[in-house]
Amino acid sequence: MLRTLAQFIANSAEAAPVSMVAEQGISAGGRISLQESGTGEPYLQLQLPFDRAWASLGRSLEKSTFEITDRDRSQGLYYAVFLGPQAGEEDGWFDWLWDSEDDHPQAGQRFVVSMEDGGDAGVEIYLRTQDQNAELALRDQQALLSLIKGNIN
Repeated sequence: MLRTLAQFIANSAEAAPVSMVAEQGISAGGRISLQESGTGEPYLQLQLPFDRAWASLGRSLEKSTFEITDRDRSQGLYYAVFLGPQAGEEDGWFDWLWDSEDDHPQAGQRFVVSMEDGGDAGVEIYLRTQDQNAELALRDQQALLSLIKGNIN
């Protein structure tokens, strides 16, 4: 009886409507990469439709210790403050980039995370400081984008 049930489920999965397939978690692994624009600005290339990418980016920002202060979906913008490592948190993958005894250098900084349509390639995700006069080192920008990348699913 179990074999018959297993076969029925396997056959049903192949013929499942698109909505049932969409409800299953589809990992972004292999669909996301850190790229560099022609001007040398790093960005994330995410090969998902805008709706899925928007939701994934929001969850990733929260997991990456960003506090989302505002969002504008029609423009593809998240306004966020980077909180830095939280008290009691274990060391993460990118903690080696900063001296663990000091506060994170970007903690408290305000960012604009923008999603731009990349055509068939999906969306492009850029991280920029909200204050136009504030400098963000290329290394720090890449590290923060990598942190976001590591939390997208």
